[in-house]
Amino acid sequence: MRSRGGYYSGISSLAGDLVTINVIPLPLVNTGNDTSICTGDIISVKANSIAGAAYLWSTGKTTDSIEVFSEGKYAVLVSFNGCSSTDSINIKMLPLPTASLVKDTSICEGKELLLDASNSGSAYNWSNAQTTQTIIVSEPGKYFVLVTDINSCIILD
Repeated sequence: MRSRGGYYSGISSLAGDLVTINVIPLPLVNTGNDTSICTGDIISVKANSIAGAAYLWSTGKTTDSIEVFSEGKYAVLVSFNGCSSTDSINIKMLPLPTASLVKDTSICEGKELLLDASNSGSAYNWSNAQTTQTIIVSEPGKYFVLVTDINSCIILD
C-alpha cells in the first residue's frame, strides 16, 4: 500500500526471516610500552589475560605471556568469540658496562696499585666498600667491583 510521496503507510502482512545482528566487542590487547632491558636480562611481556581467549605470538607461543631475552618486535594476536585484535612491543637491548681490572698481580711491599673500573659516570661499589671509579690498594686480598651504568645495567668484575 502506497501513500502520497511513495512511502508505505502500513503493511498488512510480513513474509520472510527476521535477522538479529549482535556486535561483539574486540578483545582488549595491550602489551605495554616499548622498553629497554640490559643484555642478559629477561623480561616477561604479557597481553591482557582473557578467559577463553586464544593467543598467538610472533614467536609461535600460544600463552598470554612470553619471556623475552633478545632485542626485537614482539606481536600478539588475541582471538575471542570470533573476533581478533593485535598489539606489539619493541624490546631494545642495552649493552652492559665494561670493567676490566688487571689480572691477578703482585706488588712489592710498601708499593701501591691503582685499580680502575672505567665507565666514567657510572656508580661503583668495590669489595672494600669504596664507591669511586678508581681505588688504590696496598694490602693483599681479592678485589672486585660492581659497576652500575646510567641505564641501571650492572656488571661485576
